[in-house]
Amino acid sequence: MEHSFYSGMLPGAVAKLYTDEELKVNLKTAAIWSEARYIFQKAVKIDADYNRIQLQNGEYVQYDVLSVNIGSVTRSSFKIPGIWDFSLTTRPINHLLFKIQ
Repeated sequence: MEHSFYSGMLPGAVAKLYTDEELKVNLKTAAIWSEARYIFQKAVKIDADYNRIQLQNGEYVQYDVLSVNIGSVTRSSFKIPGIWDFSLTTRPINHLLFKIQ
């Protein structure tokens, strides 16, 4: 995923003040702008003692500062029958935006 929704603008999106596109942050562009390294790869282990992460492909990446997007989902939302059909969950944000259009 090269973009993420900025949750701080979510109330404005619900109020129809912003479009879905206006909520998107291009992560790769933000990384380049801030002189950070952008890696789109699943992390399988974070080794905070040695400031490194292990990627799914086996590579280890050293870091000074680490930001991790874990892709939050409303707790137990997959375990309760009908929750996706009859409720308005707020996570993941892209699902919420689709439902309120």
